[in-house]
Amino acid sequence: MTLLNMLRPTMLVLLIALVTAGCSLLPQERADVIPTLIEPPPSRAVTYDVQRGRIVEELRGLARVAPTLETNLYFKQNGRLALLDVEPGDDVREGELLAQLETGTLEHQLELARIDLEASELRLAAVRTGGTPVDIRLQELTVAKNRLEVENFENRIELASIRAPHDGVVQSVRVQVGQLVQEYNTVMIVADPRSRELQVEIRRNEDINKISRGQKALVEVSRDDWRPATVSQITERETGSSISLTYIVHLELEEESDAAELRLGDLASVRLVVQEKENALIIPRAALREFMGRRYVRLLDGEARREVDVEVGITTPTEVEILKGLTEGDVVVGQ
Repeated sequence: MTLLNMLRPTMLVLLIALVTAGCSLLPQERADVIPTLIEPPPSRAVTYDVQRGRIVEELRGLARVAPTLETNLYFKQNGRLALLDVEPGDDVREGELLAQLETGTLEHQLELARIDLEASELRLAAVRTGGTPVDIRLQELTVAKNRLEVENFENRIELASIRAPHDGVVQSVRVQVGQLVQEYNTVMIVADPRSRELQVEIRRNEDINKISRGQKALVEVSRDDWRPATVSQITERETGSSISLTYIVHLELEEESDAAELRLGDLASVRLVVQEKENALIIPRAALREFMGRRYVRLLDGEARREVDVEVGITTPTEVEILKGLTEGDVVVGQ
């Protein structure tokens, strides 16, 4: 027997052992387990009761505490600023000189004109004691001419000057000495702090159209402390754009003592009452549906639901007044 024939049984045994070991490394086959399906909970629609109550449409914003008497001051001619005698926070009195442009020799010319006027007045007094009617008349004309010269120089100096238009406090100054100043550009603002109001800026036309003089408002003078106020006037403020305007709504607190709690420049929360109604039929805004101009709700009628057209009145971000289509106690489905 050859060596090869002797090894064949041994090799066959080894091969069978390897195959058996390889099969044991493979994962065991398992039967697929069908998962048990859990039924979802039944959907629950959010419902609301139609109720009666008070509904208020408001515009909310911030108001700046500002003086009722506030004046923008400017020069009526161009020039270089030579004198600036105030700074923000200074108290000023009516007629006080606050700023002045360079006037060159105007003040010197004014003094000379005043001397000429005084001299001509003395000569007129002397002529009247013994002069002829012609001499008297000629001297009267000289006095009138000299008086006009004085007035001319005084007016030219006043054009180059800014004086306080009333008692108050300098709110801001927008120029410096030596600066070239353009005519009618605001140089400073003087305000009377003794009388105050609140100013609300409104930019949207649809909002300003809801506000009128005498309208009620509420002002938060301190945290959660709202005091009544009234719209005193509405003014326009230019924005520099030819297609848009900013409107300023002026509010006056009904009690002067309430204004004492606010300082100039403070910001206060404001609620402008557009319209309000007591005992109104109300649903949440989330229950009102709109499509292609149609307004309707889904009314819960037992287990069924049906669509009902409604007519609405006052609308706020959270509530809607129902004028027609529903009655108190109805149940509507939210969206």
